[in-house]
Amino acid sequence: MGQGRIGRLLLVAALAGGCAGQAGSYPAGPGHASPSSVAVQAGQPLDPGLRPSAETCRQQLTADVGAAKRLRAELRTADIPATDAAVTAAANDIAADITALGIPLSRAELTALHASGIFIDRASPVLFWVQAGEPQRFGGIWIDPPGSARYVVGILNSDPTALALARCLDAGIDVRYVTAARSVADDNALVARISADMGVLQSSGVHIVSVGIGVRASAMIVIVGVTGLTEAIRTELIGRYGDTIVVEEQASASPA
Repeated sequence: MGQGRIGRLLLVAALAGGCAGQAGSYPAGPGHASPSSVAVQAGQPLDPGLRPSAETCRQQLTADVGAAKRLRAELRTADIPATDAAVTAAANDIAADITALGIPLSRAELTALHASGIFIDRASPVLFWVQAGEPQRFGGIWIDPPGSARYVVGILNSDPTALALARCLDAGIDVRYVTAARSVADDNALVARISADMGVLQSSGVHIVSVGIGVRASAMIVIVGVTGLTEAIRTELIGRYGDTIVVEEQASASPA
């Protein structure tokens, strides 16, 4: 039922520092600027503005077929298929619910969601959309301060349309918005790339023991943990993967 993947989504939302597990990557959607195309200082507060009307939100959330398919796929629940037919049927169902996940779900699908054991609360719509529905438009979601119930959502390149989308999803939660210079999709892709290179790097004397995504200075970043870190290794990794990563000394895991 997708519990492992759903657990990772919830873990990312709970982060205020440190590393999270690796997540899947998604291609950037058409019309959305890449992080390199717009210079934005990450972590700056954004005025959330007014929430769009309920009708505007419903139209926007129903129209995004790609997000609906990705979110359904994340659930990995047979009774909520990620097919074009299922997405279209739910979108055309005037009785469909859009409050649980921010996508149309038929009454039968909503019942299946609640029966699946997947944890759903008021933060689920914005959490799922940021991490899986439209990861190319957001810079992450986390809780700050730690232990609180206040969420922070990064808006890639301060995009007003992404902010309006998030406002359609944030009803009932305490949330603030900040600028983001990199997307969730880009960070996930970079984590996957570094993970794939670990064997080659190990053979050249670079002992990476962890790669993940964490929060620093109100921005989600890729953090690489290295045993035996030197400035030469740090320079090599930044030269290979860019200066947006953080490279830290980390001890190897002790054998059980």
